[in-house]
Order: sequence, then C-alpha cells, then structure tokens
Amino acid sequence: MGDTPLISVVVLSYNRPHYLVHALKSIVAQSYKNLELIVVDNHSERTEQVAQLVKAFPEARLVCNSTNVGFTGGMNTGLRLASGSYVFLTEDDIILDSHCIERLSEYLNKDPQVGLASGVMYNCSDQTIRCAGGLVVLGPSYRKTIYGAGQRDTGQFKEPFEVNYIPGSFIIGRTDLLRALGGFRESFFMYFEDTDLCLRVQRMGYRIIVVPTAKVQHWDPMENSPVDWIEVHKVKNFLSIYTLHARFRVLPVFFLRYVAIDLAKNLFRDPRRARSLWLGICRYLTLIPALMRQRYAQ
Repeated sequence: MGDTPLISVVVLSYNRPHYLVHALKSIVAQSYKNLELIVVDNHSERTEQVAQLVKAFPEARLVCNSTNVGFTGGMNTGLRLASGSYVFLTEDDIILDSHCIERLSEYLNKDPQVGLASGVMYNCSDQTIRCAGGLVVLGPSYRKTIYGAGQRDTGQFKEPFEVNYIPGSFIIGRTDLLRALGGFRESFFMYFEDTDLCLRVQRMGYRIIVVPTAKVQHWDPMENSPVDWIEVHKVKNFLSIYTLHARFRVLPVFFLRYVAIDLAKNLFRDPRRARSLWLGICRYLTLIPALMRQRYAQ
C-alpha cells in the first residue's frame, strides 16, 4: 500500500457554513497531503451558502443531497464516492489538528488488524476532553463509558489503546472494510449508528484503536430544546442496537426496564417524553423482522 496511500476525507455538512469553513481550512492544512476531500451537504436552508463556501476550496468536491438523509445517509454518500484506501469521516463542526490524519494513517499502515481508528476530541470552549473513545456494554442495564470526558489533558493517554466505541464524526477506517459492512446502517438516520458500526467491525475480528497523538476540536453544540423526531430516532435505534448485538438472555430485563417501566413512568410525569417513547417503540416494532435477519447475517 505504500507509506502514503490516498485517503478520502468525507465531511458531512448540514446547515452550518460558519463551522464548515474552519473544518475545511483544517483539512487542507494537514501535514498528510495525499488527500481526496469530499463535502457531502444534506439539504438545508443554508445549502446555497455551503455551495458558495466550498467554491473557495478548489481541493474539495461538493456533493449535495436533494433531501436531508441524516448522518448515516450522508456519510454513506461520501463512502460510496471515496477513492482512497482509507476513508476519514468527519463533520462540519470538527477542526483537525495539523498532524491528525498523518498520525492515524501511520497506525493503520503498521497494523492490518486495526479496522477503525480515532483520536482524542476536545471541546473548543474550555479545551477539556470530549471523547477519547469508550466502552459500550449491552447488559441488562445499558452502560457507555466515554474515556476522558470532561477531564483536562494531563497526559493520561500516552500510548494507543483499544476500545469498542469511537464517535462517528471522528473515524478513519479501511475503505474496503467499511464498504463490505455497507457503511452505517441507514435505517438509523442518526444516533447509535457509530455504536452499531463499531460492534460490527469488532465482530469481523478487527480492532478499534484510539491514537492519542491524533487530535481534533469540537465546537460546543448549541443548547436547544429536544426535538421530538430526534428523540423518536434515539428510542428506535437504542432498541435496535440491543436486538442486533445483545445476548438474548439480557433482552427480557432490558425491555422491561427501558420499554415497559420507562413508558409507564413517563405517562404522567412527562407526556411529551412518553409520546416520543411510544412512537420510537412503534417504529422499532416495524423493523424487527429486518433486524433479526441482519443479526443472523452478520
């Protein structure tokens, strides 16, 4: 493959040209130069602004989706177009350190058993760690540990280490592997899609590594009231993750806790939450036959 294989960088854009400009500047300034830059814009009210902005970056190829196909559909659009041996998946609100892609590619080059890799993500506002990978446990109670979250970087992550979760907006992977998996599961639209991808990669026998010298900054998300349709996707995908990946013996207690009890608790305490739960459950129920087929096909 050589020391400098072509790497396709896929930047997913949605309604945030004021962030996108910083993301693109950080990509074209990478120390690793053998890059293909693909901007995938999910349709929004600022799509025309995004198009004008991308014109200022001759290195970039812009692909505009006619509708908002979500995180999963947008990233998969870029994956289908990627020409590189590796593909780096990121978003418009991520700023890369100048050596980020170089550090990640070095690790992938030397260890063929690594299927996916990421680094350390920091919050722009206060420079605390946002994510250094994590551990997801699909037991009777769901457990997700994000390493380093909220901490100052005091050098606690010195050497690359193995995880079973990395965030979907900061992933480098082998293009052939990601295509063999079909990319992100598009029925998820958004939320838990990265967890699902990581678990599938591990099931195929590949390792997932965090390389601490690869660093990015993440703009702090704006504080908004929860949007009902997003909550519906979260519920649907949460239940789907368990159906696809959890051991059957944990499912009865899981569904009792996160479906029956959670729904009953919120009927009077938080009717809006109860409605989102109910709609998410209903959407999940329609997916069960497909999910079971996918579980046994993996």
